[in-house]
Amino acid sequence: MRALGIAWAAATLAAVACGGGSRARSTGPADDTYADFTCNERHAQYVVVGGFVAPELGIEIRCSDTEQTIRKWTADDSGNRDETVQPLSRAEFDDVWRSFEDAGWRNLSDCINPRAKDTDEVYTFEIGDADASVTLTCQGKANDLPFPFDRLVNALDVVAAAH
Repeated sequence: MRALGIAWAAATLAAVACGGGSRARSTGPADDTYADFTCNERHAQYVVVGGFVAPELGIEIRCSDTEQTIRKWTADDSGNRDETVQPLSRAEFDDVWRSFEDAGWRNLSDCINPRAKDTDEVYTFEIGDADASVTLTCQGKANDLPFPFDRLVNALDVVAAAH
C-alpha cells in the first residue's frame, strides 16, 4: 500500500509545472477562446517539507510575458534538486487559478489545523499577482488539510499529474 502511495505521489509530482504571461502565447487550439487572456503576473505554488515522497516537494504555476508554465521539483536531504518545467495552456492555467480565486487567496491567513501533529509535514503557499501576494503555512497530512488548503493542494496536484 505504501508503494502505491509513493508511486501516486511520484506521478503527481511528475505532473506539476508553472504558469506565466501577460499576453501569453497560445499552446494549442483549446486556447482560441482565450484571445484576451491577461496574465497579470499571476503565480501560485506550494512547497511541502517533511512529506514521505521527498524531504521537499514543490509545484508552481506561473505567468510570464511569454508563457504559462508549471514547475515541479523534489529535493533530497543533501539539497540535490530534480526539477521539470513544462508549458501550460491558458485554459489549464485559468482552471487552476480559479481554485485560488474561489478560495479567496487574498484574504487567507495561516491555517489552524487542530488535527495536525508536530511531526506532520508543513505546506508553504506563495500566491500572488501584480497587485498582491501572500505567503501562508499549513501543517498536516495531505489528506487531512483543512478547507480551503486541501483544495489548493489538489488543484496543483491535478494539473501536475497531467504534465
